[in-house]
Amino acid sequence: MFIAPGHPVEAPLPQLSTGQAIQAFALCFSPIFFSCGGYQMVINFGSDIANPKRNMPRSILLGGIISFTLYLLVNISYVQVMGFEGLKHTTSLAVDMVHGLLGDAGAKFVAVVLFLAVLAYVNSSIMANPRVFYAMAEDGVMPPIFKRVNNKTQVQEWALVLYVGTILLTLFMLSSVQKILAFVMFFDSISLSLAVAAVFILRRRAKREGEPADIYKMKWYPFMPLFYVIVYVAVNVSIMWEDPGNALVGFILFLLGWPLYHIVRRSVRNAGGATK
Repeated sequence: MFIAPGHPVEAPLPQLSTGQAIQAFALCFSPIFFSCGGYQMVINFGSDIANPKRNMPRSILLGGIISFTLYLLVNISYVQVMGFEGLKHTTSLAVDMVHGLLGDAGAKFVAVVLFLAVLAYVNSSIMANPRVFYAMAEDGVMPPIFKRVNNKTQVQEWALVLYVGTILLTLFMLSSVQKILAFVMFFDSISLSLAVAAVFILRRRAKREGEPADIYKMKWYPFMPLFYVIVYVAVNVSIMWEDPGNALVGFILFLLGWPLYHIVRRSVRNAGGATK
């Protein structure tokens, strides 16, 4: 056997009340969604994809299946090699697991692979997210400067500066990986649940204005988007329950986006920019 048998659980499982069990169940989705997230970034490349109506759902579905499969297989290997007790006392799962199987050389190799994987994620994030600022500038809700693209490198310089600056400021404000995870998932759970909830409004608006009936068409509507919203709201509530101080700061920052949106939009309109 190349994989060592799992270690038995030494400590008895804690007795949880019904409320604690529900909170723990919802909270466990936070690192899972963080690990498997990123599918929504594909939408930012819609204008660069041939036949996006057909290819984007396929790419998201295929990528999701691959990601979830790898995620489950990796976690099975963690449990088999380290056991639940071992998982409770490590902060670098992959490195520690490979160290137990292949020694120092294997652990160093995996550490380098993980570092390169993080760089790949940062690269994709830097490519995808500034495109949102570009689209908002096209719609007149951000200054036209964010539509500027370097003629030589095709880089959105101003949008990139704003995005990377925001990320660096967030990293300096938060003191631990756990707080970063909670902070990111708090914002993700709010923004993604509201984005999907907007489908209900957009479908009704499209129907009222006589637009094509399939403009926001999806299978199992309205049950699938409703289920999605409920799950993400549960994750958001569990994060607020677990770390109310950090969640309060995040919620205030989220609410500040509403007046900031109108201030920027008004300034763009006063400066002669187009608004929709």
